[in-house]
Amino acid sequence: MDNIHLIIGNEKYRIDKKLKDMIKTFGVDQFNLIAYDLEESDLSEALGDAQTYPFMSSKKVVIIKNVDFKILSKHDEDSLMKFLDNPPAFVEFIIVPNNKLDNKLKVVKFIKSNSNVYELNKLDPVQLEHAVVRFLEKRSIRIENQALEELLKRTENDTQKVMNEISKFENYYAEGGNISLADVRNLVSRNIEESVFTLTNAVIARDKDSALEIYYDLLRVEEPTRLVSLIINKFRELKYAKNLMNKGYKKEDIQKFFNASPGRAYYIMKNAKSIDLNYMEVQLDRLSKLDYDIKSGAIEKKIGLELFLLDI
Repeated sequence: MDNIHLIIGNEKYRIDKKLKDMIKTFGVDQFNLIAYDLEESDLSEALGDAQTYPFMSSKKVVIIKNVDFKILSKHDEDSLMKFLDNPPAFVEFIIVPNNKLDNKLKVVKFIKSNSNVYELNKLDPVQLEHAVVRFLEKRSIRIENQALEELLKRTENDTQKVMNEISKFENYYAEGGNISLADVRNLVSRNIEESVFTLTNAVIARDKDSALEIYYDLLRVEEPTRLVSLIINKFRELKYAKNLMNKGYKKEDIQKFFNASPGRAYYIMKNAKSIDLNYMEVQLDRLSKLDYDIKSGAIEKKIGLELFLLDI
């Protein structure tokens, strides 16, 4: 059916953009655009609306979001398939499931065979790089390779975050310009947890320059007192991981223990392997003393953490 649309995938930004583009293409006004969240509304209400004539228009759009086909009742399944088998010509009916589809389900097979299917998944880093460059080029803005690499690192290759940050440059440069590494460092904030993780790694590697660079950058968005606490937590995390590994725990165990992604568990184990327990204990003692001195007013918080990093 030309007027039935199924949008699937795991990239919310691309799905939202596709919806906006489709609505714009259909050219309906706000009175003939209706969206139902099936976590809050009944499917029967949405289907009833989809069969009601538009208000002073030749077309209407009905969107159903957060559809979970696994829990649809038999009645709802039958009603949906009956509707999709012969939908009114005046309605553009858009289905947005809330999770990955089970292609074994009868209703899913039926919908896929009776709709326009759009699959919008997360872009891999290379695709995202190209998308950023194309977006900026259309606005006569260039981005240096190092700046692009840093932008993706700071936004964790998340399309939504990348596009939010790019809008800053779009407003800053208007038409034309060149985005440098310094621009990205000045305008794009690091993810705090990931940055503290990277800062801790720099302390482990005794890389003062990297540690200080990350620290100065974090100061723009975070208090030194909280940073000390976060670094202490990371060191304790590594200490626990080291002890677990010494007891024979594997990657899957570490991942479950810290509720971490496979990639994060890999780096926790990698760092725990490389660090000397004595060095870790020394740094934890120093950080605990620093935390006490800052909170008691014995040392100024910014200077205290800076002196710690200068002496790793």
